[in-house]
Amino acid sequence: MKAKSMGNPRPQAIRSARATSGLTQTEAAEIVFVSLATWARWEAGTCPMPRGLYDLFLINTNQREVVCERGVLQGLDALISDAIALRRKIVSARVE
Repeated sequence: MKAKSMGNPRPQAIRSARATSGLTQTEAAEIVFVSLATWARWEAGTCPMPRGLYDLFLINTNQREVVCERGVLQGLDALISDAIALRRKIVSARVE
């Protein structure tokens, strides 16, 4: 079983990440190579921010531990799911 995709970040998460970095919307937009208008739409929630650009922003503003933590948690979820599936197969084989 695969881990679920993290999907697009919510507008509040985008605003929070920018505020944490101490950047203006213009400065934040420059970090991920988009226009101010695009960044403003992401924060307003009128257009979804691609997950990859959000992760790039976090990495470039030294907030990468957030990205790493999510990746580790997804990896653990996948590992646990695989372990549960394997245990079920073993238990099923013993019953037969």
